Amino acid sequence: MMDQSALMLRRTALLLLALMSGTDAAMSIIGKSDIAVGENQMLLCKEQAFLYSPPLLFFTAAGADGDIIWRKDGTEITDNRVYFVDESTSKLEIRQAKLEDAGHYSCHCDFDTGNRDQTSTQIYVYGETRGHADTRKQYIWTAISSHKFSEGPSFGTTEVSLEFWKGQDGVVACLASGKPSVDVSWLRDQKKIVFNGRTRAQGRWLRCEHVRLLQDNSLNIMNVSKDDAGKYVCQATIHGRPIQKMLEISVVYKEAPNVYVRAEKEVVLLGHNMSLSCNVSGDPYPQRYWINKQSGKILNSTSGRVHVEDFVLIIEEVVPTDGGLYSCMAVSTSGNASKDVAVHTQPGPSQDVSVSPEATSLVFSLKTPPVSGGTPITSFTLQWRLDSDERWKETVVPASDPLAITSLLPYTSYIARLAAMNTVGRGQFSDAHSVRTQGIREPDRPVLSSDKKKIDGNSLSIPVVQLDNGSSPLLHFSIRYRQEKLGATWKEETRSASDASITVSDLLFGADYHMEIMAVNAHGTSSPINLRFSVPQQAAANITKGGVVAIVMVIFLVLLIAVDATCCYTNHCGLLMFINERVFGRKFPGPKTMEEGDGTNGDLNLKGLDTPRDSVNQQLGVQKQTMEGRLNSEVTCDKAPLTKNE
Repeated sequence: MMDQSALMLRRTALLLLALMSGTDAAMSIIGKSDIAVGENQMLLCKEQAFLYSPPLLFFTAAGADGDIIWRKDGTEITDNRVYFVDESTSKLEIRQAKLEDAGHYSCHCDFDTGNRDQTSTQIYVYGETRGHADTRKQYIWTAISSHKFSEGPSFGTTEVSLEFWKGQDGVVACLASGKPSVDVSWLRDQKKIVFNGRTRAQGRWLRCEHVRLLQDNSLNIMNVSKDDAGKYVCQATIHGRPIQKMLEISVVYKEAPNVYVRAEKEVVLLGHNMSLSCNVSGDPYPQRYWINKQSGKILNSTSGRVHVEDFVLIIEEVVPTDGGLYSCMAVSTSGNASKDVAVHTQPGPSQDVSVSPEATSLVFSLKTPPVSGGTPITSFTLQWRLDSDERWKETVVPASDPLAITSLLPYTSYIARLAAMNTVGRGQFSDAHSVRTQGIREPDRPVLSSDKKKIDGNSLSIPVVQLDNGSSPLLHFSIRYRQEKLGATWKEETRSASDASITVSDLLFGADYHMEIMAVNAHGTSSPINLRFSVPQQAAANITKGGVVAIVMVIFLVLLIAVDATCCYTNHCGLLMFINERVFGRKFPGPKTMEEGDGTNGDLNLKGLDTPRDSVNQQLGVQKQTMEGRLNSEVTCDKAPLTKNE
């Protein structure tokens, strides 16, 4: 009994609270606003009433009676798609949705209390269609406000595979388009990319300090490194709609091969062992090869005197032919690279050596040069002795000079040999040769260094060396030369035996010459050594700055004198006139005016005079005439010019 009383009191309190507080009702449409083509969807329109009491809110759903109708784009829907559940609820079924089902749907309710209420929603229908020129899929969705079909996200000609070199600034483009607009975001490893180091509280974000988002939604990866390689996802979303599409883009990192060697030059002595190591880098990782650049062969043997172990080139018991260039080459799809290593060792022994005896000298001849050992031969060591028990004597001769041992005794037997030298050291000696010098005689012909010949203007200078003087001191060099033309005569001259070079001057420019040089001692003259050379044409003299200035000054001086002379003779002025008057006290003659007068042009009788002046009559030899007879013009006395005497 007590429980029933409490329940009644509670209901009464709630009723009073409701009356004191107030009521409110609202219409709502329940259902998805985005529907795929071919999908079935139900929209539920329901009226709800709420009780509230400020400041605390209490929500209670209460059905209200009324008539409910559906409209699409303002037109009432009367077909069998509308179902009435009860007086406050109605549902609309969209079966196998089509693009034309998109639109503005509204629900109107007339309550029994006389009140009216309505609500509306926008329905979007989207689906997949195929383009005219290709099979590329694109989303189509319908906008309620414009009633026009709009394109969903599309990536156009976006490249899905990109290659960037190490250190390059790469751009990953996303050519996303759609209507009315498209929002683009980037993901990598299923994480959204944070640009410029920004962070967010929600979601998994990938911080990329060196990645920027450009205005066209492209990614700008600065200073690309290996860590930037991978899969990137461009996510395009129609602005304000849950319609999106993703495109995966692959970024490939490429690094050109690089080769690293311990040293670019290795020096090793004959008979020793050596090894050459080579390290490479690049992406993709390159393959390595050792190449002998002298022979062009790839060294890939794993055994023998020259072999490769773990890409280390090993040479055992080095011989002269091992000297030279070796190249470590790296090959990959990103390119090729190589680095050379120079191996230097001593030269090999000279082969096919012959020795020619002279009176006081021995001359070596090499049919083939010795093996250089990887670096050029700079000189030769020449050794000789009288017999096998004597100690070797030696001299070092530059490789460019004649290989000769001089100042020997005539009619004497010697043992001689030679060895090549380079920057590493001396190589092996050749076989020893026994030879006998010749007797006293005329000298050998001199040796000219043609490669050191100099022609300066019309003068010739060429170094000369006397290898063998025939065991008798040289007296002098005898030279003769002539032009190489028919009828030219020889011109003979002598030069001192101590001269290191032969010089000839006063040659004709543009002429060809033939010269003979002979060495002379007390026993005779050597056979001549011939030389032919040409003297170039004389170069045109160049006018110096001083010459130009002098010419200009002379021209100005001539012009000044001409102008001054003209001024002197015409206007009685100028420097010449001043000098003549001040220094010589004379005036230059010039044209006379009427006032200066000249009484020699004819006889002139003045009025009032019976006879002319005797002095004038004597000068002119003119007979006396009367005043009235022969006057050409009447001149008054005040206008007649007077002589100095008058």
